[in-house]
Amino acid sequence: MTCTADNEDCYCPNIGNCEHFLYEIPLNKLIEAFKHVGNHNRNYFFSINVTNNAMLSTTEHIDVLVDDSPPEKGVVLEG
Repeated sequence: MTCTADNEDCYCPNIGNCEHFLYEIPLNKLIEAFKHVGNHNRNYFFSINVTNNAMLSTTEHIDVLVDDSPPEKGVVLEG
C-alpha cells in the first residue's frame, strides 16, 4: 500500500517522505496454525517491538489470562 498525503493512515511531514503511523497486527495466522487455543488458567505474554525509519523504537507488553470456566455468581478473588 502506498502512503500518500490523502491517506488518513499516513503522516506526511513538510520535509521527507510520507510514513504509515497506524498499524494492525492480525492474529488470524494463529487461528490458521491452530495455535489460538490456550490452556485453562494460564498466563500468555505478548511483547510487540516496533522500530520506524528514524530508528525510534517502542515496546508494548500485553498479558492475557485464559480462564474458560463458566461464570458463577459471587465475588471473584484473584491471587
